[in-house]
Amino acid sequence: MTGPDKGSRLPFVKGELGSAMRFGLVGIAATLTYLGMSLLLLGWGMAPQLANLAAFLVSTAASYLGHYFFTYRVSGGAFGRDTGRAAGSHLRLSTRFIAVTILLTLFCSALHQLVLWAGASPRQAAFAVTISYPPLSFLFNHFWAFSRGSHAQPESGSA
Repeated sequence: MTGPDKGSRLPFVKGELGSAMRFGLVGIAATLTYLGMSLLLLGWGMAPQLANLAAFLVSTAASYLGHYFFTYRVSGGAFGRDTGRAAGSHLRLSTRFIAVTILLTLFCSALHQLVLWAGASPRQAAFAVTISYPPLSFLFNHFWAFSRGSHAQPESGSA
């Protein structure tokens, strides 16, 4: 058996499948971050809407950093090896990631309302959002926000 490719530490998790699996792991971690922050802030007596907003912002930052360093390994690997070369891409990638997050938040809010207007229960509306967000998030982030062309940096000093 040969070693793993440069894009994956596990030889059986390469290419698009590897990206999708890493994307899912980061999504689960971001979701748990949201839940943990929400419960912590609510436990401290923070107003529910403010706790929700703060937890959402923290989990969004965790999601971006997880995708940057782990899912798409923009900087050459986990935890920022070769950060000097990739640092310039943070502004472009984070702007795209935030745009995707805003777009999907608006879409899911509209979807939630449409499902309610169609006569479904709030739980059914939440389920519709829950099953819609992850695949749409993967598609927009994978093929636009973090697409290889969006963070490719020219090699410096090549002979």
